[in-house]
Amino acid sequence: TGADAMGPQDPTHPSDFSTLFELLPIGAYRSTAQGRQLRANRALVRMNGYATEAELLSSVKDIGTEWYVDPQRRREFMALIERDGQVRNFLSEVYRHKTRERIWVKEDAHVVRDAQGQVVYFEGTVEDVTAAHAAQASLEQQERWFRALTDKAQVLTIVCSPEGAIVYASQAARTLLGHAPEALQGSNLFDWMHPEDVD
Repeated sequence: TGADAMGPQDPTHPSDFSTLFELLPIGAYRSTAQGRQLRANRALVRMNGYATEAELLSSVKDIGTEWYVDPQRRREFMALIERDGQVRNFLSEVYRHKTRERIWVKEDAHVVRDAQGQVVYFEGTVEDVTAAHAAQASLEQQERWFRALTDKAQVLTIVCSPEGAIVYASQAARTLLGHAPEALQGSNLFDWMHPEDVD
């Protein structure tokens, strides 16, 4: 699996990085399987806190130990790319290489092989998703807080659509209605009311 190697034999040669890669609004790279950075487009250079590609390439010695906050992520990345020849939507916390600021990125990558099937390099894109990750983490924290608050209360709390479709019921459903909260989810609030109270 993986793409066929194209262009000059030397993947670090300047002419072997197309204008498309240079102008991408997200990071793009080539690297060896051993973790040495071969090429980086402008977006990736800026993402890592450097001014030029040459500065970044001379500073990065080993992606696995210098970039990932959790070195285990590099091992997981390698396991996936060795198995499938590609990695999709690989979410990791990494360092801006120069400043050591922590950010979250989403990575897509594939293997490029020569005519004999040998790995020439990895090629991929890296997108900074720190803001989206923070928003999702905040939402999950609010949901945990909401559940902790309502599940301890004696009052039955229900979240439903304007039409009455129940998406959440607190633990008080057991004592007040004699049913587990899960039994209410997916049903309609008005089905639990006395017919004369529905209006």
